[in-house]
Amino acid sequence: MKQYIFTATSLLTVFLVGCSQSTQYSKTEARNIKKITELYRTLEVDGYSVDMVDKFFDKSYIQDENGVIWNYDAFVEHVKDVKHMTKKVVFLPFEQIIANEDLVIVRYKVRATLSDGSKVSAPMIAIYQLNDNGMIVRLWEAGVTSSMVKNSPYIKEFFSQKNF
Repeated sequence: MKQYIFTATSLLTVFLVGCSQSTQYSKTEARNIKKITELYRTLEVDGYSVDMVDKFFDKSYIQDENGVIWNYDAFVEHVKDVKHMTKKVVFLPFEQIIANEDLVIVRYKVRATLSDGSKVSAPMIAIYQLNDNGMIVRLWEAGVTSSMVKNSPYIKEFFSQKNF
């Protein structure tokens, strides 16, 4: 499996380069796009759960969300926190989804109703790396995310008042 290092700036660069990719995908790329699309549908319908993590994420999973690095176990705890923090999460239709070998790049917006009834909205860019078994092993994500909102009332208020 290839090794990648992404920063917030390189996420955008990879996304922009990926936009010029052909839409003729290999079987593996098509499978990976389907898997990521299924992940978002599952999150929206069933919510965040440990069962969801087991279905989509490999035990070797590593996530880099705005420079915060989580391994599989820390991610499971994060999922529990998100479940506790939110009443409802809605993923707007993908603005773009691109596959290149073992990577799937997604640009989207997410809206959530938090447990206290307040609403947040955030633009996101995510790069997923899947293994040969179609399980997610890496995620690089940039945007205003749940952990940032949780720690910053300013960000929570700012994004709740904007149409992103």
